[in-house]
Amino acid sequence: MRRLLFLRAITWCVMWSVQHRGAAKSAEALEAGGSDWSASKSEAALIAHVASRVAEYLRPDIIARMRGEWLATPSLDALI
Repeated sequence: MRRLLFLRAITWCVMWSVQHRGAAKSAEALEAGGSDWSASKSEAALIAHVASRVAEYLRPDIIARMRGEWLATPSLDALI
């Protein structure tokens, strides 16, 4: 489960890091199933906190360490 949670978290972090910088989406885009991650819709303290956590999780050494866990025994292939 740790591996799946890691993939989910990293995917979310990458999505957030890209989308939160964008301008607020139109009502039509939101109704079509989009999300509004723009910084203008949240408190500055929340954006700063999430941005610092996302930056930490996406550091190359953190990614490499987590990948190293995947390559350790038991391998992901052995679990499937």
